[in-house]
This record gives sequence, structure tokens and C-alpha cells, in this order.
Amino acid sequence: MKEMSARKFMVVAFTLTFCLGQVGNCLLCVMGKISTEVYIALWGGFSPLMILIAEWYFKREDRVAEPKGEIK
Repeated sequence: MKEMSARKFMVVAFTLTFCLGQVGNCLLCVMGKISTEVYIALWGGFSPLMILIAEWYFKREDRVAEPKGEIK
């Protein structure tokens, strides 16, 4: 079995944290513990980090580019 790389572990950990945090924030907003404005601010504060993580993970220079048009 292949070991998980640190980069992949970070992506999984941040994605899980993001999803659980947003579900929790949504529940707090529905229960009236936080306002809608705070909920939107919390969503907007963490979302750019997730976009950067996805960009850093999928746009790596150390990956070998496969020639287009080849069928394996």
C-alpha cells in the first residue's frame, strides 16, 4: 500500500476542516447564535485558503506532464 504524502494529507485535512467548519457555522447561523453577516464572513475568510491549497496541489511543477493525445 502506498503511503500518503504530506501534501495529500494536508489537502485532506484542510478540506475536512473546511467542510466541518462550514456545517458548524451553518448550524450556528440557523440556531441564531451568529448573524448571517458573520456566517458569510466566516465562509469568505476560509474559502480563499481552500482555493490556494487546490491550486498549490494541482499545479505542481514536479509532476511530469503527459503528452496529450496518447491513450494508455
